[in-house]
Amino acid sequence: EIAKFGSPDEKATAALFSRATFVPPSVAEYRMRLTIPHMANYPMWYRQLCPVIPQGGRHEPSYLTAAKRISPLLLRLTWEGYPLHHIKDSGWGYLVPAAKWLDEMTADGYQMFWQYNKHGEPIDRRRSYFPQDMAGDLIGDFSPEFLREAGAKFAAFVRSCTTSLHEEQRHGDDVSSESGRGDGGDAGSQLGSPACTINHPVYGPLNFIRLPHKDGPHKNVGSPLSKSFFTKMDDGTLRSVDGSGGAELLRLNSMIAYWRSSRARISKQLVFFLKNDHLPTAVKSDAQYSYMESYGAILPRLIACGTITRRAVEPCWMTVSNAEVNRVGSELKSMIRSPPGYHFVGADVDSEELWISGVLADSHLAREHGCTPIGWMNLQGNKADGTDMHSRTASTIGISRNAAKTFNYARIYGAGKKHATSLLLQFNHHLSQEEAERRAAILYESTKGVRRAKLTARGIRLAKSLDLPVESGNYMSTKHLVDLWRQETEKEGDGEADVVDSEVMYNELSDKKIAARSQYSGGTESHLFNRLQRMIEKPRPTTPALGVIAPKPILKENIQREFVPCRINWIVQSSGVDYLHALLVCMKWLMDKYDIDGRLSLSIHDEVRFLVVDEDRHRAALALHISNLLVRSLFSYQLGMYDLPQSVAFFSQVDIDSCIRKEVDMDCVTPSNPYGMRRGHRVEFGEGVDIHATIERTGGTLRKPAAGDTAQQRE
Repeated sequence: EIAKFGSPDEKATAALFSRATFVPPSVAEYRMRLTIPHMANYPMWYRQLCPVIPQGGRHEPSYLTAAKRISPLLLRLTWEGYPLHHIKDSGWGYLVPAAKWLDEMTADGYQMFWQYNKHGEPIDRRRSYFPQDMAGDLIGDFSPEFLREAGAKFAAFVRSCTTSLHEEQRHGDDVSSESGRGDGGDAGSQLGSPACTINHPVYGPLNFIRLPHKDGPHKNVGSPLSKSFFTKMDDGTLRSVDGSGGAELLRLNSMIAYWRSSRARISKQLVFFLKNDHLPTAVKSDAQYSYMESYGAILPRLIACGTITRRAVEPCWMTVSNAEVNRVGSELKSMIRSPPGYHFVGADVDSEELWISGVLADSHLAREHGCTPIGWMNLQGNKADGTDMHSRTASTIGISRNAAKTFNYARIYGAGKKHATSLLLQFNHHLSQEEAERRAAILYESTKGVRRAKLTARGIRLAKSLDLPVESGNYMSTKHLVDLWRQETEKEGDGEADVVDSEVMYNELSDKKIAARSQYSGGTESHLFNRLQRMIEKPRPTTPALGVIAPKPILKENIQREFVPCRINWIVQSSGVDYLHALLVCMKWLMDKYDIDGRLSLSIHDEVRFLVVDEDRHRAALALHISNLLVRSLFSYQLGMYDLPQSVAFFSQVDIDSCIRKEVDMDCVTPSNPYGMRRGHRVEFGEGVDIHATIERTGGTLRKPAAGDTAQQRE
């Protein structure tokens, strides 16, 4: 109405109000639509945890889970004693004191604040030194005056803690003077990589540092309660402050994580039960058979060749966990039990892919088992003496033997230094990026070796003109090849090459007819990677044992020289699939030939389990030993080696058990199975037999015993 009259002058306003109809407030109250906000008097973070309930009901935070962003704050989580904090664009991190607010502290003061004991372990006492409540006040929306006052109190508190630590060092020997985290300056430079540090001036005396992410220092952590941080909870790096009850909640969260992620896949399994009339005679005639029990089976939804390496894919059983004492539901595999009158007979292939890698290296050098370092370690390496492959890797870069297994398998699958650096940062978050890269370089130089290239006639002339050294056999190291490549690149007008990609460099030198072929030397696995390099350079690479041709997507004609790690991975893992296929074919042949009553029940990559009638279980174990002998002989023969060491000819142990578990003497005690298999389910321990025990029980023959035959007569 005002717009019709133009400017809101007195005449327009009077005309507007003369036509207006006013409603008494008492009537308008009922005509207005009432929208009452959900829990209007509570903060937003709390309202999001409470469901909307009818009027008069009680609001409770029933939506509180580990996935909620508020959960780490409610648990008062700390990272090595420093409180966690979340920033929208930076993810989760922790708050540390900034150097500019502690200017009165010396470099020794910082070192004392980050002291370690004489064993190199963080001192638990200092975790309680950080003032949690003061830090919480500093990250709120407060005035500059308040921040300055709170910051001064905070700095004084940290100085007092540091002074007390100085006193402890004077009167005790529980701290090490060589454990300082740097030489003063910004606290972030002492707590992690500088790339992880983000300074926020609004926090006054605090710096924000990202939590380490498994994919690199520049990635944001979505939740500190995720699976990747479980190991940090176990070793105390990620913990709750004293008195908050968060430690127990962290333990429970870690305990139920496996079941939470696997419950849906387990419940969707296709299960069917047999009627008693359809059960085999061996089941119904057994003394443990009960007419009141139900007997059935699970049909897994399996894709036989679900990956490019022809490995099988199945959402539940291919990734099933072994029983862990602190993991709910991890006894799942042991719940699969054989029916009365039957046993599971199976084995895990001992270091399958490491042995395949070893014979590939041996066949490349001299076609003798154990003639290369990796082949010798597979045959003669001893865990107790520290001479096996995993122990050597652990000692080279200073990690545990279990962690070294991850590095070794990743390397033979084609992973490079970048992946090794990432793994090192995961296992030890105190390492800087530069230190992790240095250790990864040492590891690859001692294992994979130093890469060199064989020069062509043109390359030799160019090297002499540049006065670059040429090694025997016309080989040149990568260090000097970089100079050669840069000179040639600038000469042809391609621009100056500052950043060197080794694969690009070797490919360009090969294209320009300067270098013919590259190879590795000086490492324990150099011959392995030289052999793999030659195999993937063929127009149609094949697996060494069964001659399976590589799929079209990774043929050289389609991807040229790209995706080298993927093609190396295909050779190794697809050879492992060849091993499994050949083992299953041998078992099928022996079981049919010698009338062993059984069938394949389960295969998980390098693990097989057969369901066998009780009276044939030891003959099935002998058949497995013989199948392993035949398969390893096949691999050796196809690689030009016509003998086989006895130490790898047979399985170290064949398991004969009434349920599926990692070891025959595991009781599989878990939080959801507290009484174990013996007390809770009346399942006794199984039997593990090596080749000598198997021969003793079968007489060394697969022939079915005649009625009344003794083991001596069969032998």
